Amino acid sequence: VLDLLAQLLSAVERTGRWPGALTRGYISLVPKGEGSLPLQMRPLSVLSAVYRLWAGLRLEEATLWQERWVYGLAFAFRPATGSLDAASLLSVMTELARAQGWKLAGAALDYVKCFDMVPVGIVLACAAALGFAEGPLRAIAGMYSSLRRSFKMLGCLGEPFAATNGILQGCPLWVILINILTTIWMKEISRLHG
Repeated sequence: VLDLLAQLLSAVERTGRWPGALTRGYISLVPKGEGSLPLQMRPLSVLSAVYRLWAGLRLEEATLWQERWVYGLAFAFRPATGSLDAASLLSVMTELARAQGWKLAGAALDYVKCFDMVPVGIVLACAAALGFAEGPLRAIAGMYSSLRRSFKMLGCLGEPFAATNGILQGCPLWVILINILTTIWMKEISRLHG
């Protein structure tokens, strides 16, 4: 059975076409702790276990690829870094500025519905330009071109629809691909600043 699964995933990477049964996603609305209005809920799309297995298998090589281009001060979804590293760096910079009498300014951005606003075509084109492996890139593009999602609530299932924008929450490959967009943004800010 595992050999057949490996053959299927190889064919998907070669052709960019997923079997129809694997391109169905179900969206659950999960409260973010702020209330139960639509913008206070997090829509989580859950795909098949086969897709999640494939994405997990491709994660290690994608993480190594990411380290070739990611902005040096990016801390999200990188090996041996995390939010505590960013907070520590900010604390040291604040103490240094205070000790030197410098003025310190900063900005924090928290995008509402970030995953839902990512333009899939643009980020995939950027990934290709940065040298993302062709097979996995074809597989991701194929998933998004044929993906149909339905809302699932209280035992009811809505009509399937195709999204024109947005990426899947919970897919580790997509966190790496979001780093493409933030890296472009950070490099441009550094270029303008320095």
